[in-house]
Amino acid sequence: QQRDITGDVRTVSDRSGRNRRSPEHLDSLLAHEIGERTYFLRDSELETLAEIGAFRVIAASDLARLSYGGDLTRMEREIRRLKQQFLLSEKQGSGERNKTSRLLALTKQGARLVRKSGRVPERQAIYHGFVKPREAKHDAALYQLYQVEVERIGSTGGRPVRVVLDYELKRNLNRDLEALHEIGARDILAG
Repeated sequence: QQRDITGDVRTVSDRSGRNRRSPEHLDSLLAHEIGERTYFLRDSELETLAEIGAFRVIAASDLARLSYGGDLTRMEREIRRLKQQFLLSEKQGSGERNKTSRLLALTKQGARLVRKSGRVPERQAIYHGFVKPREAKHDAALYQLYQVEVERIGSTGGRPVRVVLDYELKRNLNRDLEALHEIGARDILAG
């Protein structure tokens, strides 16, 4: 359940077409209730949680550059608020040329909040927690690739519907293969 606790909400569209709260309305908060706990989030903070959850892991530098339009101060403020509410976790990872990078992932509660908020389509997978370092680096790189594809899709008049990670594709493929094997085994036994 969510309720607007401040009144007027105006949004602006960033370069990818997603809505972000305009800078003059950064103080507008929405209350999101999960169980006995209430979380107070800006629309842009909820959008950040949804983006991170869809990709499992995003590098903070990429989030600042691609989603916050380079506004590092604003991103750091919002990331700090999300971490204080235990909705987001941060970990150091190895980046290009062995440079250290900050990686961001949702907590379990952050994933629950995103799902319950209705911010993402029902079919959109939302991930939480960190995986193996190599997989975290791979997932973070997918966010950069996605941004390039959003530009390409947008230039042809389209818009992305949802994010499907290779992990989800493999899981679905294995499930479908297993179902085919079961059908084949039944046919052999019946024949």
